[in-house]
Amino acid sequence: MTFNSVLVAKPTYFEVAYAINPYMTDASGQLNKVDQKNAQVEWRSLVDTFRETGLKVIEMEGVHGLPDIVFTANQSFPFWNKFTQKYEIVLSKMRSAERAQEVPYFEKLWKGLGFTVHHLNYSGAFEGNGDAIFSPDHGVVFGGYGPRTDKEVYEELSQRFGLEIVPLELRLKDFYHLDTCFSILSKDVAAIQPDAFSKEGLELLRSFFPVLVEIPIEENRQYFCGNCFCPDGKNVIVQKGSPTFAEHLKRLDFRVWEVETTEFMKSGGSVFCLKLFFPG
Repeated sequence: MTFNSVLVAKPTYFEVAYAINPYMTDASGQLNKVDQKNAQVEWRSLVDTFRETGLKVIEMEGVHGLPDIVFTANQSFPFWNKFTQKYEIVLSKMRSAERAQEVPYFEKLWKGLGFTVHHLNYSGAFEGNGDAIFSPDHGVVFGGYGPRTDKEVYEELSQRFGLEIVPLELRLKDFYHLDTCFSILSKDVAAIQPDAFSKEGLELLRSFFPVLVEIPIEENRQYFCGNCFCPDGKNVIVQKGSPTFAEHLKRLDFRVWEVETTEFMKSGGSVFCLKLFFPG
């Protein structure tokens, strides 16, 4: 099996109903207002882009009362189990009570697709592919920890499933998931928000990637560049309007697909958050 599929959730009930990250409120502290019609258009265009880049897309229904279920990167984590020699799924334990009820919907879906599904024994927080990013090329999991995922969870993932973990501490509240400040573009290239990492974390990343594309911090805050997605080492899907970052990518011979995710950015997520990449 190879990573060739994405799981997405329809934004039928998408809104900003609570604030659990710095992007969910406006300058006055009020919850952001979502244009539901525009969100539908943006989401459908993003799904079409996934298909255009050769990905198989599986769509799940939205759930009333769970607006952030659209960010399907967070509720589970597909991984290669060293001991069973199969791709399997471990379910998340969300940091916030508002999102905890999303997880059972993913358990049902994965079982329906024939995957073995695991629950963590660890009692703390783990937010799936938002923080745990598997690199088949390197055979390791880059594991972000701090705001949303506890460092201790990686000990269980390592011992129980034979995963090699590269731990990366996240230092800024603006970049609360690893996928907001780190994106694997190819075996040799990754995009990073350097301000989000400790000195030790940056050194670890440099040991894996000869080329690190550093994203200007304000450009990342405004356009969520670090939340881009490259499924194949060639095509990079990113929020429209990231001039410096997009130019860097083009100089490295990546094809840049610019999309609109502005309604979803009001809730703190963009391209990577809105899908789960898995082997199908």
